Amino acid sequence: MLAHRFHRLRGSLGPSLPPRKGISFKSLQTHQIQGYHVRAAVRSESKASSLPRSENLEIVTVPDIVAPDAYTSAIKNVTSVIHCASPYHFRVTDNERDLLLPAREGTLNILRAAAKETSVKRVIITSSFAALNQLGTDPYQQPPKVYDESVWNPVTWEEAKSGVPRTAYQASKKFAELAAIGISLLTFSC
Repeated sequence: MLAHRFHRLRGSLGPSLPPRKGISFKSLQTHQIQGYHVRAAVRSESKASSLPRSENLEIVTVPDIVAPDAYTSAIKNVTSVIHCASPYHFRVTDNERDLLLPAREGTLNILRAAAKETSVKRVIITSSFAALNQLGTDPYQQPPKVYDESVWNPVTWEEAKSGVPRTAYQASKKFAELAAIGISLLTFSC
């Protein structure tokens, strides 16, 4: 069991940013600069080849993040986990298979692996403003006074399955975060 408080952190970076300008790349860079050994999990060899090599960077490939034990070996002997990304690409043919399930199940699988790995002391999950609001609509028509854990993107799973990929990606951020909150309350000591 992890003895940490699950924090709900939200970033404002969107899927349109190039990989080297996204939050995951910036996090990797920052931790390397601070002298940490970083093990980066990527979904493909092509993603791995785009990362700059250094002596304190280890890259592991986790091709199917939906598989129940996807992260088990990738997370061995790490002390901290920073989960920064959900799948987003331009070859979506099935919103549920390509975006929704990988976002939700990938997040749950990394949390499950972290809960089982005794070396893990801290887990950080980043999300997006997309989890709060359906981007592309006017969020200021009737804005909430405070964006907190009671405010969520209104798109349902069914709407995301049948909508355009951009809407499905935005909804996937909500479903991944809701799943993470649910499992953290059940699995981790707060």
